[in-house]
Amino acid sequence: MFVTHEPPILGHGGSGNYLNMMIKFFRIKGHKVSLFIVDWGFLDTKIITEALDDLKKNGVEINFVSFKKKNFFNNVIKILYLIFKPSNIYFKQAKYIQNKLSKFHNKIKPDIFFLYCAQSLEWTKNIKDTKKFCPLIELPFLNSKLWLNFAINKRFQYKSLSKRFFAFINLYINYFSQKKIIRLYKNCDFKAHVSYDYYNFLKQKKIEKIKYYNHPVEDIKLEHKDMINKKLFKGNENNIKKKFKIIMVGKLSTITYLQYEYLQNEIIPEIVNNKFVKNNIEIRLIGSGKDNDFIKLYSYKFVNHLGYVNDFEKELIESDLYLCPSPQPLGSRSRLNEGMAYGCCISTSIFDHAADPNLISGLNCFISKTPKEYVEIIEKLIKNPSIKISVMQNAYKTYQSKFKKSIACSDYENDIISLL
Repeated sequence: MFVTHEPPILGHGGSGNYLNMMIKFFRIKGHKVSLFIVDWGFLDTKIITEALDDLKKNGVEINFVSFKKKNFFNNVIKILYLIFKPSNIYFKQAKYIQNKLSKFHNKIKPDIFFLYCAQSLEWTKNIKDTKKFCPLIELPFLNSKLWLNFAINKRFQYKSLSKRFFAFINLYINYFSQKKIIRLYKNCDFKAHVSYDYYNFLKQKKIEKIKYYNHPVEDIKLEHKDMINKKLFKGNENNIKKKFKIIMVGKLSTITYLQYEYLQNEIIPEIVNNKFVKNNIEIRLIGSGKDNDFIKLYSYKFVNHLGYVNDFEKELIESDLYLCPSPQPLGSRSRLNEGMAYGCCISTSIFDHAADPNLISGLNCFISKTPKEYVEIIEKLIKNPSIKISVMQNAYKTYQSKFKKSIACSDYENDIISLL
């Protein structure tokens, strides 16, 4: 039984893609799969319902739970929690959800819980007769420290006084919540993580027998495979002079906002100072609407804001460089794994390398420490395309050996069977 608050939907973020793949993989392998999911408000309920209907057609039994409606009494309780037990705000309506899950558990009688999210640890803590397999938890206090920085500097979604106030409150709540998450996590039968920096953090917290997993990537469609092979292994580089195509992808979430900010304020000035690079590139911004904080970025002639595109995979395949300049340890691991699957030449940061040890600079990607290094890599690749092709080929080979769904998901399956 999968237990989560993440909607298992393709195309709406790395977590949704991951869950959708895992559920369908276990069904294809002949396992009986059920899903207990709580509507956390991440996506429109209609979108979630349509995705769940598709899973039901694949034989997945589902219990989709919504929160109880709030009233004045709930708000009074919330204030008391804030004073006496702040972690209860993070694990909202836990007892109500525990009861719902207990009834579903008694009906399904699963052999194992596949716990995906910290809340699922709390919801299942009183069920002792079912093994608990947990390959991921969030660590909210680490993230809320970054949000506090946004609030202090009035950046991103923290420009209003109320938003800045809640950033301080969240720091307080998440401090106690993270301590509780780690305590609950220690009681799982099988502990793991798909982010290498979190994996190392948890090991430092004296958590024993924790495993690191590679992140599975959805299978590539046949028409895209042909395009990838043509580009990587059949010498499809023509001699027609064209702009060196650099892509940046993602909705304006916290990490994408930071990347845009770093590009605008740190990397672009280095590009402007390098006339060769400036005159030979096109930076294509994909997957997000425009934001007033980046008016200066959009104004450069070599920057092309595309927003949402109809054929995202084609953009990946036709790119010369996949730029992912993460200036903070929030991670773009699943994006980069997907980029490797499409044979992208990736330029990323030491923070993303910390989250994924499969990234090897100079072999299957480039890892930079300074804004100038990003620009130097671009210049080197424009002047020597053979280096770019070699890195692309190795990135694709890394996907095939590490992230391909049949390989990465089988690792989970083998461990679950061993646990049982």
